[in-house]
Amino acid sequence: MIPEWHVWVNECAVVRKKVDAEELEAIEKETRIFEARRYLKRIRVIGTWSRVGSLCLTFSQVVVGGVMASSFVQQSLSKEMIGGLGVLVLISSLIHKWLCPDLQYRRARQKSFHLTWLLREAEDKVYFILLNESQNKEKSILEIRQSITKELHRIEEKELDDYDAEKEYPDLHLTR
Repeated sequence: MIPEWHVWVNECAVVRKKVDAEELEAIEKETRIFEARRYLKRIRVIGTWSRVGSLCLTFSQVVVGGVMASSFVQQSLSKEMIGGLGVLVLISSLIHKWLCPDLQYRRARQKSFHLTWLLREAEDKVYFILLNESQNKEKSILEIRQSITKELHRIEEKELDDYDAEKEYPDLHLTR
């Protein structure tokens, strides 16, 4: 006796083979899944670079600043070298304060999770459309498109609100 889940997986595999790649691509374009994927990719790149920048700046501030504070290093290095390291710590502190890469990373991560959820939900709906060959295919595609558009708009609006609030209150670090 074949388990029920095995039959379902095989049925899904058969349906996948029947689906035309061009039809799937057309549906994904119509529903804005491609746009959401591009946006997710951009957000992940921003998150990665923000994380790397945050780690480098933190290293510069903590480690180099800590090394400079030790009296042994101050005695063994020239005054020019110590001054240069001090300027490096000062610059990294200013960049960290100005760009806030740790907050950008956190926001990018939140957006990434949200977009991943949105894409999974949309892909499930597209798969359901293809699986059922529904009569209301256009209506279902329109609903998916509208939900993706709404969520993308919400994410971008939140991003704009964060940017405006930071310009108005530069010392306020938003953690939305």
